Amino acid sequence: MWWAQQVLPKAFSCHGTTINDLAKQCFQHLYPILFMLATNAQLNNIDFRFISTTYSSDGKLLGRCKLVEASLLETLKETRKRLYQSMIKHSDVATLSSSISSAPYVVQLYLVDHNHIYISVFKTSLSEHFGWRQPLPVSGGIIPIEMDKEPPSRAYIKLNELMGLLGRRPAPGSKIAELGSAPGGWTASLLKLYKPQDNIQIQSVDRSPLESWLTKAYRPPTLTHHIANGLTWEPEEPVDWLFNDMALPPMKSVKVLERWIKERQCSQFAWTLKFVGESEYDAVTDAVETMMKCYNVSYTIRHLANHGNELVVVGVVHP
Repeated sequence: MWWAQQVLPKAFSCHGTTINDLAKQCFQHLYPILFMLATNAQLNNIDFRFISTTYSSDGKLLGRCKLVEASLLETLKETRKRLYQSMIKHSDVATLSSSISSAPYVVQLYLVDHNHIYISVFKTSLSEHFGWRQPLPVSGGIIPIEMDKEPPSRAYIKLNELMGLLGRRPAPGSKIAELGSAPGGWTASLLKLYKPQDNIQIQSVDRSPLESWLTKAYRPPTLTHHIANGLTWEPEEPVDWLFNDMALPPMKSVKVLERWIKERQCSQFAWTLKFVGESEYDAVTDAVETMMKCYNVSYTIRHLANHGNELVVVGVVHP
């Protein structure tokens, strides 16, 4: 499940030769479900909302899938206006409340081929520490990321995707350690999230320097760069958040993370594991599970859309 970008629970298969045929079948399946869910929510005084997403593994079919969605939603708007008004705009997903009760139902349209579409309706949820659970309320399970030319590497895309999935970021005033930081993609992206009065403190660690503009624009204690080995470097005092993007053999990487957890040097972490080939997946994830149980850590493992052969472990270290 870690590698799945998106899931389609209880998917229903529809067939049709035209866009209107496909939309009509999807509507006939969707309307009774939405009506039942909305009625139940009203009886229990719960906010009911849903979001519609489209996807196709064949890029050439995505436009057709969107046309099916448009026809379906137009029918819903014309005939079931109150239900239609419960729909969340895609632009509003990032600002959804973090409360579980406000998490929406996800309506997914997945076009397999020209005349075959799956429709799935399932409630997503939002964990306080680990963010959105699948099905994700975004098309194809891919968090939209705004391109930014300022960070000195494209690694910032992975961090921004992770923050989007978590639905949160380190709080103002947080002390952050970042291992494997050069040339500064994650560092720059983190710094852009905050204003000077937020009093964020980042200690970046790498054997190479950051891009010079970063260390000129941000001075200690906002940004302190250590030319050091991330495998052995330790903070003078525990940090609130630990980020890691070092390219290490995965088992060795797990051992480094274990030292931080065992010594309670961080409260929360996002730790990237980088693989070569496929032979170590089970052994490494089993080692992570054993370690988390041993040290009383709540965690999740995610594979991001912008990852290569990588996983990220997000955890909360309990006293």
